Amino acid sequence: MIVVAKRQLGTVPQFWGRYFKGPGDQNSVRYQAQLEGPVLRANNIRVLPIAQQTNHVDGDGSLGSQDGLRNAAAIIASFGRTYLSAMPGIFVFLDVEGPPRQSLNAEYYRGWSDALIAGGKGDMVFRDNGDGDPITFWPGVYGTHGDDETWTSLLATIADGAVCRGTWIARPGKIGCHPLGPWNEQFIRPTSLPASVPVLVWQGVQECKSIDYNRANPDTSTNLMSGLVLPPLSDEWLIS
Repeated sequence: MIVVAKRQLGTVPQFWGRYFKGPGDQNSVRYQAQLEGPVLRANNIRVLPIAQQTNHVDGDGSLGSQDGLRNAAAIIASFGRTYLSAMPGIFVFLDVEGPPRQSLNAEYYRGWSDALIAGGKGDMVFRDNGDGDPITFWPGVYGTHGDDETWTSLLATIADGAVCRGTWIARPGKIGCHPLGPWNEQFIRPTSLPASVPVLVWQGVQECKSIDYNRANPDTSTNLMSGLVLPPLSDEWLIS
């Protein structure tokens, strides 16, 4: 897939979005550290974590809290608490696909983001290696340009105190293979999303030989890359 992506982009990708759900997940749809980590590390490709429970995002705050803790545990289990604690923070984008699937509920996001942050600090129900090393998780939202219900809910929960470090917007223009164009904030930003909420990533190409392609916002790319995970050199942290 890296070879295919390099042909499309003209260069090796700098980051790769991968799904996370819960610790011990063997589903190949989601990140498998021992199989994928060495390949990504060898190509200097960072992991952009995506929290995947798409059919839950219209739920209540309790469900959001449960999912946020599971997502935190999955990411920690994949990279190791000690390794992640050395980073300034880790971006985690909640996967909200929107119509015809579920749009975001404000209470779900508040529960999810609070629990994700708490899970990084070690206040969680799941065991992991390296207890006591705090990790800073930076919650954000992946969604489609036209899903106004999601962006309205996000603004409501931010106003109520929820943390959102940025958004990842899907607006390809057309489906299939085509060049990934330059950053165009006016085209990318949803009309219902104010300038106070940053757009960090744009999904500008979808379903191109089974891969979607994204561009980082050039104004915030340094900050974004600092919060994406380069897999560790070895799996020594798995040995307890």
